[in-house]
Amino acid sequence: MRWVRALCAMTLVLAMVGCQFIPASETMAPANTVVITPQMAQTRESTRTVSLYYRFRGEDRLARETREITLPNDRRLDEILITMLLDGPAASQSERVGLFPPGTRLISITQRNGVVFVTLSREFLGTPADMPINWQDNRTLQEEVLLRRRLGAYAIINTLAENAGAQSMQLLIQLDGESQGIPRTEFYREERDDGVLLGPITREESMILTHYYAADALLTAWCDKNWVRLYRYITLGPPTGDAFTQEMDMWPISLLSYLVTPGCVSADGTKAYLTVYLDLIDWNGSRQSDAQAMLTLVLQNDVWKIEYESLRQLPETVTTRY
Repeated sequence: MRWVRALCAMTLVLAMVGCQFIPASETMAPANTVVITPQMAQTRESTRTVSLYYRFRGEDRLARETREITLPNDRRLDEILITMLLDGPAASQSERVGLFPPGTRLISITQRNGVVFVTLSREFLGTPADMPINWQDNRTLQEEVLLRRRLGAYAIINTLAENAGAQSMQLLIQLDGESQGIPRTEFYREERDDGVLLGPITREESMILTHYYAADALLTAWCDKNWVRLYRYITLGPPTGDAFTQEMDMWPISLLSYLVTPGCVSADGTKAYLTVYLDLIDWNGSRQSDAQAMLTLVLQNDVWKIEYESLRQLPETVTTRY
């Protein structure tokens, strides 16, 4: 009976040290629980809606493109945003154009003392794909290239400010393996001193095609009888470009000058209302210099435009100021 006494002794020892049996059901996660392993956590992704800025074709301002992106857990949001700006707008966005010469790459992005430092490859200062090699010898082409660089810089800071909370940005270029400041002469034709570098820049609303600047652009086009430009801001029912030009050439009323108020945007963000003061003249020479009207714009594909019928009826809706 020695083995019986040994077994009893072992049982007594186990009871004394508190060893107990735990059912398997108490150590396993419920059936509807997803267990995250370290490997899974590294590959988790999230989606978010972001605002990207590209040039509005033919204009000197930026237009927003709203896009839903996938954000991998192992990549920074600001890095993804800049890369998307360098790649250019989506193929479906025919009204927008990219701003960076071919081959432009993001070298690094860091933050220090509230300033985001963005270093681009030297291709940023290269020749755009649609420009001749000697573009610097042509004043018009030179101004166009410098405008694109300015718009490119503000496209980055405006995008980072609205999506990643950036307050200011210092744009740098990689030369000889180092991040270096960029002379203002590479952005502004009127700047003559190569020793003056472009400093930190902040979000600049005047570079964005807001409802106010869209209204200003279409009214300027009307004043200048630039029907091609005006056509960019027409939506819902306009004829083809050539037919629109012919119709506007026959319009009996010309706009001599105007004043537009800042206006406001509707609660749902789809319409904008601005008061305009117009100086009009008709074919008979009758002038109305105190005309007032409300200009209503609609947001179409993130661009503020005027409906075709609203434009046609605008001269008929004016009232006289007192």
